[in-house]
Amino acid sequence: QIDEHFGTSFNSYSKIILDNITQNSLVFRIFMSLLDKQASKTPQSSKTYVASLMPQLGILSSWYKKTSTQEQKENALEFTKKILTLNPSIVMSEPSGSQFVVSLFLSLMEREISLSFKNEALDLLPYILVFLSDDKQIKKVLSQLSNMISYDYPMSSTDLPQESGVYTEYITSIDKLMSALIHSKSIQLLEVMFPILRESNHTHKDKISQDLSEFVKGVTDNKAKEAFNLCFNTFLDQQLATPLRLLLIRQLCLPLLYRVSVSVAIDLFSEHIPVLMEILQQAKSGEDEQMNIEPDEAVIVRRLGSLNLIQSMYDCLSPSIIRTKLNPVFFPKNAKGNELTTEVMKAAHAIKSENTTYVTVPS
Repeated sequence: QIDEHFGTSFNSYSKIILDNITQNSLVFRIFMSLLDKQASKTPQSSKTYVASLMPQLGILSSWYKKTSTQEQKENALEFTKKILTLNPSIVMSEPSGSQFVVSLFLSLMEREISLSFKNEALDLLPYILVFLSDDKQIKKVLSQLSNMISYDYPMSSTDLPQESGVYTEYITSIDKLMSALIHSKSIQLLEVMFPILRESNHTHKDKISQDLSEFVKGVTDNKAKEAFNLCFNTFLDQQLATPLRLLLIRQLCLPLLYRVSVSVAIDLFSEHIPVLMEILQQAKSGEDEQMNIEPDEAVIVRRLGSLNLIQSMYDCLSPSIIRTKLNPVFFPKNAKGNELTTEVMKAAHAIKSENTTYVTVPS
């Protein structure tokens, strides 16, 4: 009877209840139990419940201040997870709801918060990235994630004993970021996570690779195009670590090209073929040999990665499309149709003939 009365009259009592749960832990536990019962009811009932809470959320802001107790922060997080589970679209579409969720998340990601508790707060991340449309707020969220990676993660995964609790928290954190990436398809989150991907022999690399594959499989053509452009442009930066640049090509750029539609593949190659061919033709021209220098690892990786992308073009697109759509981009005037393929073959031979034995390029 109490539950039924609570359900039918909640809108009238919501402010009084929230006032009291901030002052009495027993009232909070009773309230959470009643919310659990709502989860088993109709979606419309849950929607009504959550909607009536939105105007009152400011009452709970005292729970996640710097001076708040650990119990208050835990209660705030538990409550927020519950209402997001009941109806995330209502929570995140209301300015009071989205502001509350983001403010709580940012507070729980501050430097002084332990990685263990940050991991609990990461459960909010998929909701934020999927439902939030405020770019400024999203940038704040991503900035906090970047800080977490910089300050709470080890320089190398092998720095931590694998049997330690610290290592477990570190891996849990990576898994939650990967899960958020898969569910949100956020290209901005992918970029934030690049520092995690730079380690060639990461102790968790098999699971990371599996999750990246799931991300690639789940993105739309538009998202795939955005992700490819980000990864390819990052790959071109020769100052970055070789393992990261190789991963961007092998585990992101190439799989993305193989899964997009033909029209998107044409768009991507049309956009990037001038840069790719410029890189390949530098090898063909023999500039390094003429200057009597060996190409360094960064240059070799740039050439090999570009060659891999060009090779994928011949896998993804038919000869007639390459001849009619892409050859004119490379050779716009008086083209016969085979100029691009001819240049690719010459450049590929030059690259494969380079003496690269002095460089160890990670596999």
